[in-house]
Amino acid sequence: MKRGLLIYDREGAERNAWFADAMRAAFNERGAMLDLVVAHAPEELPKDAPNFVVARTRNARINRFYEKAGIPVFNNSATCLTANDKYATYELCREHGIPALPTVTADEYEVGMFCFPVVVKARDGHGGKQVFCAGGDDEVRSFSQGGRADYVVQPMCSAPGIDMRVYMLGGEVFAAAERHGDGFRSNWSLGGNARIIQPPEYVTSAAEKICEILKCDWVGVDFLPHDGGYVLSEIEDPVGARMLYALTDIDVAGLFADYVVSKI
Repeated sequence: MKRGLLIYDREGAERNAWFADAMRAAFNERGAMLDLVVAHAPEELPKDAPNFVVARTRNARINRFYEKAGIPVFNNSATCLTANDKYATYELCREHGIPALPTVTADEYEVGMFCFPVVVKARDGHGGKQVFCAGGDDEVRSFSQGGRADYVVQPMCSAPGIDMRVYMLGGEVFAAAERHGDGFRSNWSLGGNARIIQPPEYVTSAAEKICEILKCDWVGVDFLPHDGGYVLSEIEDPVGARMLYALTDIDVAGLFADYVVSKI
């Protein structure tokens, strides 16, 4: 029997306990053992080498640790690094011609660069946390004290409070949802509403292109409505499954287990 590790940090393990159990059950049904491991860095990992790893932290050092040993990791370190750095995500879009809002780090921001209000986000933030609306230059500059580049600045999209999440598995779309929030954030985890939709073909193509570049296994690719179309917002790794379980009858854990088992 193949043996894998499901790795969370402590907060993630506690918050996703039900899904972790569902994942372990799904893999077991397919003849693979999946052990839950709580770790924040490679130094905390088990000594015994597994056959595969499902990495659900945002620390790419963990992904790299197993990649260097030749062990399959879902997702890989390139996906983890890019998805968890909003500026790196923007640079990927710019390099490969994927539509995205213009983005600068807070220390690069110059007066008059964007019309107000603007959105300021922590580069490594997730779940709608550390996202702020700034109404003036002084507010923006407050995010770059000491010349730090920990935050990015973007113009507000033309339809704030709405976005689209496209769920990708093995480079293909398996679901998509439009999310609505009360403010300028639309995250399901912050109490937003959602409905399942069919994304436009050009959105699907953009999501597929990102997965092809990064060799993603399972991610969410978020898009913002802007000027009559959609632009990329961010890549979510590890992507959550709560919204899909609430809105659909998709067995997310089972789908993912089928995919991984086919690769190992």
